[in-house]
Amino acid sequence: MHFENIWTQSEEVAEALMNKNSGDRPFAIDDIISRLILLKEFEQMPQEERERQMGNILFMLSYLSKSWDINTWKALKESMEGYNIDYLDPDIESEL
Repeated sequence: MHFENIWTQSEEVAEALMNKNSGDRPFAIDDIISRLILLKEFEQMPQEERERQMGNILFMLSYLSKSWDINTWKALKESMEGYNIDYLDPDIESEL
């Protein structure tokens, strides 16, 4: 399964959570911030825990992208272009 498919599926699960909670957000921005703070401790975490924490962060971000109707592909593409990466693989660069 491609990342884009997993992301879309994650947004659908997030939407179901929103509907189940009558439109109340199951995750607040503070929840995401607290997870991001854990990133400082990533080097000390076992790989499995790092993956779990990163998954939680990505799921919460997919929730926000769905609830705020953000085109994440476009947002990431434009952000990446803003960094003007010179060392990209020519195949990747041609897709930008």
